Amino acid sequence: MQAQTPQQRRANEAFAKSETRKRGKPTQETVVKKQAPQKSPVSPVWLGEIYFYYFLEEEKKEMG
Repeated sequence: MQAQTPQQRRANEAFAKSETRKRGKPTQETVVKKQAPQKSPVSPVWLGEIYFYYFLEEEKKEMG
């Protein structure tokens, strides 16, 4: 392997300097998205309907 010439050494030092300035810096700013609270897949109205009909059927079974 040959020794570097002074011109190559200066070019390599300039390149290394520019690369160390880039190191640790993000290329784009990251955006953190705020998540909305997850909604239930079944609406409260339907939950009420199911609850009502379930207990209505239970009472019918008990009565006869």
